[in-house]
Amino acid sequence: MTELEDAHVYVGAVGIEFTAETNLTAVVVSAASKKEIHFFPPTGVEVQKTATVNGTKLVCSNDTPMIAGDYRFHAYLEWANGTKHRGTTFILTVEDDTS
Repeated sequence: MTELEDAHVYVGAVGIEFTAETNLTAVVVSAASKKEIHFFPPTGVEVQKTATVNGTKLVCSNDTPMIAGDYRFHAYLEWANGTKHRGTTFILTVEDDTS
């Protein structure tokens, strides 16, 4: 998530590109049948977004305006044989710029 680590993201943001590390090799990642990033916004309701592969990372963008608070997210992969994998969890704080 190095692209977002030092970024300031504000309430209402749309189109933010999220990159989540899988901690697997590119060959293993590309073989997965399901490639998603799972988000846990401040509301507590999990959101699953289909992602594209960029080497060992998964990438997607948000299409819903963000609300203030901490968002946790991680890469999620599944293979045809039922194996599942979660990558490193990252936290992004969305700031309220009205103060």
